[in-house]
Amino acid sequence: MKRWQSKAVALLALGMSLGMAVSAYAKVKEYDDGRKAEGNWVADKMEGPGRFYYTDGRRLEAFWVHHSLEGPGIIYEKDGSRRIWSYFDNKLNGLAVTVNKDGTTSNPGVWEMDSEKKDITLESWDGAKGIHYYAEDKTDINDGQAIACYPTGSIYIGDFKNGKRDGWGTFYYADKGWHTGEWKNDMRNGVGYYSFPNDSQYLYKAGIWTNDQCEGGTLSYDKEDGVLISMEKNNKANGPGVLIKGDKTVLFCEYKDGKIENSNPDIYTNQEGHQYIGVTNGKNGSGLMLTKSGAVHIGNFKDGNAEGQGFHYWPSSETPWCIYEGSFKTNQRTDGTLFWPYGTYFKGTFQEDGAGGLAYKNGIYRSFQSYSEGSYDVNSKLYTGSYTSFNKDGSSTITKYKDGKKQQ
Repeated sequence: MKRWQSKAVALLALGMSLGMAVSAYAKVKEYDDGRKAEGNWVADKMEGPGRFYYTDGRRLEAFWVHHSLEGPGIIYEKDGSRRIWSYFDNKLNGLAVTVNKDGTTSNPGVWEMDSEKKDITLESWDGAKGIHYYAEDKTDINDGQAIACYPTGSIYIGDFKNGKRDGWGTFYYADKGWHTGEWKNDMRNGVGYYSFPNDSQYLYKAGIWTNDQCEGGTLSYDKEDGVLISMEKNNKANGPGVLIKGDKTVLFCEYKDGKIENSNPDIYTNQEGHQYIGVTNGKNGSGLMLTKSGAVHIGNFKDGNAEGQGFHYWPSSETPWCIYEGSFKTNQRTDGTLFWPYGTYFKGTFQEDGAGGLAYKNGIYRSFQSYSEGSYDVNSKLYTGSYTSFNKDGSSTITKYKDGKKQQ
């Protein structure tokens, strides 16, 4: 099996059981030379959205994958300007632009493995609604990658289709904070990560967006190693939620329109030590379950099993968290989205074998360095489909497989 296939399968199988230790992994790390880093850490490596503070007053906000910079990044300079970059394999790679203190833009360019490509001059033009664009070619906003600079001072770098944000991209808000994830028809649609402004108590929020609204389960990390699990509707928490603090204190509550409606809900604890809100005797109903090991499920229950639509969160020893949102049948995932803190997700129809194995069909797997569409058989452990590898020069290589064999 190819290395990428092994990694994908291992990630998909991770957290199948509920018996995993509670750990939020978020912390502030201070270095002897005065530098400081905030984010999720596993085995002393940063994972997911985070911040890095330099001794000269600059601040980098970016995505880390196993301590390597991947995808979007923004440096807040001392003079009030912002330098927006893209990273690949821990090096500057892709489109870049500077947003000056007065909101104007300058120094657009293309980088490849830490070196600016001097032979490429980005085209620049004004579009509708006061939007200014940069791209290698004007046709890139129909099917390619471009930079869009908005009159508000906000910036988008990412995929376009038919002149609209579509695919994977990052939107940097003028008032600080940024969102990276899937886009469709100019709106946030699909897996997304919102990095809060630097002065917020939270580091980031992960969830699934629908037509620019965060709908469904969300995970929010704070700077003190706390993780809040809740359901959202129209970008506001609604229904049961639980805050697992850094000292492992657990706080249950119920939300309405983003505000705590009940800070002392009725809790039912079963013989195994699992705790429930809204689930009659831990068996039937719609509500929240916190397992003794720290996994959280919000959704419908039938005869003590997850049934129908639900949101499931669990930490593990290998990653700060895993999230699955979708449908369940007798506690097993059947169709939905599985994603992790470092910009990796899987969407598809699942089939579990009851022993930690996970098969899928018509699935999509994406990371910052690869993309695949296909099916994986849990018994034969063979993959059929296409695999796209993103290259450092911006190109991609597509390989097709059938029953685990590479096709010519």
